[in-house]
Amino acid sequence: MKQKQLLILLLSFITLIASSKLSMADTTPMVTGHWSDKESVYWITQGLINKDHYNPDEEITKAEFMTLMGHVIQLQDEHKNILDTVDDMKWFAEYSKRDFDIHYLESLPNKSITREEAAALFFKLMQYDDAKDQTVLNQYSDGESVSHWAKNMFAAMIENQIIIGSEHVLRPLDPMTQAEAIVILNRIRSLNPFEKISFEEGIPSFITNGDGGCKIDITHEGATDGEYALQATYGIADFPSVVFIPNIPWDWGKDTCLTLDVTNPTDHVQTFYIRVDDDVSADGGNHSTVSIASIQPHTTEKIYMGFNPNSLDLGMRNFPPTGAGRNIGYGWGEKSLNLNHITKVVFWMMYNKAEATLIFDNIQVLPDPSVDTSHLDGIMNAFGQYAKEDWDGKVKSVDDLLESKNKELEALEAGNDNLPPTSQYGGWLDGPNLGGTGYFRTEKYDGKWSIVDPEGYLFFATGLDIVRFADMDTWIDGRRNMFNPVPDPEGPLKQHYRKVGKVSRPPLGLEEGWVYNYYTANLEQKYGENYEEEWKDITIKRFKNWGFSTIGNWSEPRLFFGKGEENKFPYVANGWITGDHARLSSGNIFWAPVADAFDPTFKTSVHNMVDKLAAYGIGNDPWCMGIYVDNEIAWGSPNQPHTKYAVISSAFQKDANDKDSYAKRAFIEKLKETYENIDALNASWKTSFESWSSLEAPYEFSNDLNEGMIGDLSVLLTMLADKYFAIVDEALHGSMPNMLNLGCRLAQWGTSLEVQEACAKYVDIVSFNVYKKGVKGENWIYADVFDKPCIVGEFTFSTTARGMIATGVTASVDHADRGKQYQDYLRTVLENPYFVGCHWFQYVDQPLTGRAWDGENYNAGFVDMTDIPYPKLIEAAKEIHSQVYDIRYR
Repeated sequence: MKQKQLLILLLSFITLIASSKLSMADTTPMVTGHWSDKESVYWITQGLINKDHYNPDEEITKAEFMTLMGHVIQLQDEHKNILDTVDDMKWFAEYSKRDFDIHYLESLPNKSITREEAAALFFKLMQYDDAKDQTVLNQYSDGESVSHWAKNMFAAMIENQIIIGSEHVLRPLDPMTQAEAIVILNRIRSLNPFEKISFEEGIPSFITNGDGGCKIDITHEGATDGEYALQATYGIADFPSVVFIPNIPWDWGKDTCLTLDVTNPTDHVQTFYIRVDDDVSADGGNHSTVSIASIQPHTTEKIYMGFNPNSLDLGMRNFPPTGAGRNIGYGWGEKSLNLNHITKVVFWMMYNKAEATLIFDNIQVLPDPSVDTSHLDGIMNAFGQYAKEDWDGKVKSVDDLLESKNKELEALEAGNDNLPPTSQYGGWLDGPNLGGTGYFRTEKYDGKWSIVDPEGYLFFATGLDIVRFADMDTWIDGRRNMFNPVPDPEGPLKQHYRKVGKVSRPPLGLEEGWVYNYYTANLEQKYGENYEEEWKDITIKRFKNWGFSTIGNWSEPRLFFGKGEENKFPYVANGWITGDHARLSSGNIFWAPVADAFDPTFKTSVHNMVDKLAAYGIGNDPWCMGIYVDNEIAWGSPNQPHTKYAVISSAFQKDANDKDSYAKRAFIEKLKETYENIDALNASWKTSFESWSSLEAPYEFSNDLNEGMIGDLSVLLTMLADKYFAIVDEALHGSMPNMLNLGCRLAQWGTSLEVQEACAKYVDIVSFNVYKKGVKGENWIYADVFDKPCIVGEFTFSTTARGMIATGVTASVDHADRGKQYQDYLRTVLENPYFVGCHWFQYVDQPLTGRAWDGENYNAGFVDMTDIPYPKLIEAAKEIHSQVYDIRYR
């Protein structure tokens, strides 16, 4: 039977709320000595009823009753049209008349509701089966007074112990009181704890395949609890999903976790996401918690997703395994869900390019092992490594560090004869010379966009990001139990401590505290007091030996910016636009808002950024390949029109007369140029603005945008992006005309055709961060439309092998597999005529206990925290780098 489980809306958010005094209020408990106090206290403390207006013995109105019912029951899509006409309550009667006639319900929402009417609505909305025996009514002295149309439904409520009665009476025609409604609704809520799912009786009706991008079946393979499990075959789709939606929200209790057994029957690592919602208004960020799990091929693993702040707020995204399984940690979204009101769970994959299969079984809600954090005691040793695992090459002493240094220096001195000969800037010496200008530039050669080095040779950019120290800090304060030993703040390595202020995701909400840099501490022990210069020199030797042609984004400015002639190696620079200019939100709760480029102050902010970069001498450095500005700007998610144009919508939500409403004023002027008068705009938008002045007031677009709105919002988004990129390019090239403008590294979740076309008008190379298996088939990149050279600013592959506990969204089996995936990715870039390079994120692994500013702790590096390279990954990189120009041009 086709399931209709898509959540449309919660009654608590419909217009009835405005007439319901019971909702939205002070959550301080109230105790009155009333028989309903236990239930009332719960509803008050959860913010579901207003204690100032709650009178337990007062009659409850239809509006109040349906509002409270919306907190318990999730309405399905067949109710949508009914609820859309809520204003005059006709929906109430229309719904009721489908099977019985209740003329009383045609009255206004502020009218009281009888007990039998409430029973009927419980029955209908919760889809109960008919009563097995209506004579159950006879045990009550007034059972015969139940109206004929309500007998079956009232009896069913009694059989299900939803309505019990008092002193052998039902009072079916009496108005229901507020207390009676609260007690009955609480009874319904408590009747739906999460029961273990083991698929022995098939697929439960509350589990669906979402929008159809995933096929679900019962299978014997991978069963861990009985004979059957759920097999999910994720198809080629953006977000194929397995969706769990209870008719009544689950009550998961307190301090619990979602645990399940996952089998990967395939030959490849499979990465999937788990999303848990506590409200039907959840959007994947608000009212949602999302975690990421990667399952190794041909393995079965028990994982759990904890919700206790003790783990979610510990300053690290992922955690080491425990006896209870592997805690998959925190990805994004809320850190404090209402576990008593879980409305949906989703197991999904993202942007699938090939079918992928996972098998799920033994899905339970159990006490959260993360409540006790003792399993994290002493997980980090003195060298910043995982203390509870051993592997070949693990550093156990300073002598090990020194030995690794000496061996590597010998290997580097031996050189790499397999690489093609290059110009001094790394250009292809055996290729054509297109004429040098003294600086890097771009040109289309043989139908392919190319970078040309300062001497005129074709140049393909490969490199590693984060060649710097700052991202290696990890929090010590608030988590000292994790470190064995805790670094000595008075010892010989004390200078690797530093005090930091508030960051985006600190542990335990700390406003400030001490962080420690194990990487620089290891470098000092390895290379001595002058470790920074030694590290810079060996890094450049590594890059040359491994076949990389550039230092990627976010390098250490004081060591690389403007120092090309000293280092004799190409690099890219980057700038961040900060300042007091106005900003606009696209609704992305994880990333910074978008600059309001119409604010005159924005131009000042941009020039300040450019001046800081120019001060390093970048503008006259021929070794600087180009400059990135900003990163992954949240222009709007292209998945739906209302999210795609959310940044424009946010501008219209402001009052145009407010000082910081620069964008809205510009947008209104553009609309005035487009439409002869306000009536013409109203005809297109299907709105009823009285004048252009009325549009100046805050206006909120609905999620259901019509064609007229979409066309204009597209123009306005182009207008905003054009203004941003024009100002940046004018400042950048005005100050440093010889530098390539590399753009802002667009991400799939925050870009669109409008933004990319605006960007391509001004930048020299359009940059994208592409965390996929390659760029082939990435149709969200419109390079064939704007026909400009492109570069990948970030991609990576990671594994939990050799002492790391977390992978990102692109996981590998081991380090040899990382190497193979790097080769495969690079081939897709080399074979694409628009792409002129790609930079891997990042040079060094992130700290095991999380980088200080946001807790990421992924194996992303070509070298580990002790500055020792991963040999299998290096070998693979050297092999493919020796073939770069043959693959690209021959």
